[in-house]
Amino acid sequence: MNNGIRHSYFGQEYISELSGCSFYFPTEDSQNKIMGVFKGKVFCIFSLKEIEGGVEVYISFPDNYKCHHYMKGKLVHEFISDNAHLTYHGSPKRKKMSGEIHIKNNGENPLKGRANLLEAPRVSTSNIELHPLPICRIELTGEPGIVDSKKEVNNFFNIDLPNLFFNTIEVNLSKRGYLESIAGVTNIENSPYKSLFVYTSLHTYFTGNIELKPGYYPQALALQTAKYELILIVGRELKNPNYKQNTLISFHTKDYFKELGQRMLVENEKGYFIAKGVTLESTSCLRMRDVLHSFPKSCLDTRES
Repeated sequence: MNNGIRHSYFGQEYISELSGCSFYFPTEDSQNKIMGVFKGKVFCIFSLKEIEGGVEVYISFPDNYKCHHYMKGKLVHEFISDNAHLTYHGSPKRKKMSGEIHIKNNGENPLKGRANLLEAPRVSTSNIELHPLPICRIELTGEPGIVDSKKEVNNFFNIDLPNLFFNTIEVNLSKRGYLESIAGVTNIENSPYKSLFVYTSLHTYFTGNIELKPGYYPQALALQTAKYELILIVGRELKNPNYKQNTLISFHTKDYFKELGQRMLVENEKGYFIAKGVTLESTSCLRMRDVLHSFPKSCLDTRES
């Protein structure tokens, strides 16, 4: 399935939903790469690189992918990939992370000049230690295509097993150790935000509504450098088992952390119920920003707000 180091939860007092399916690809170097493989062919390559004063994510993906960009819950731009790649250029400042996402298509940036509609030049989180920064979502058909791998990449993961095809990849950037803190339940603080990461899809950021992950958690992969990790959640989505078009989705994320903190939250002995949207108001409920110390147990309310 992959050649990462499987998380060992032997002796843990608690386990989480990611304890049995987390894998690590560590290095102490400034750069690390991993390739996605389908039927023995490379269909995408993910690169994480630390640079002076920042961090870069580089994603190579095949031609003929539909590229969607969302802002404030609306699809504002789309095009078909042609010799394309996605890059994220991040600049950390203490716990904050801000930067730019660009998709180059045949050498050109199709989003250039449309900054009023796009997340570029700002994609940011006010606290990357509480919740990773979402980079993009990739939805795959049974024919995900091929990319030209000119340089050797040692790390890999497969999306095809004898009885299962993983059709969704969600990509997040975090400080190194975030995935292990969930799989190992080593840091139980700030659990409403960690529960969101475990249980919800990236629809939260491009539609504005919280949606439970509608599928399996077969592979949670942490591609690590000395300070950061790129977390790939590779899953089988049951709500959309047969996508008609290979698609890469990027989205506006500026101030998303502040917006999440505004959502109403109810805590009980079984976990948390978090408002699906931002408009639900209740004088008897706390907001997520007010609850930052508890153990992540269950999760989410799917009521429309």
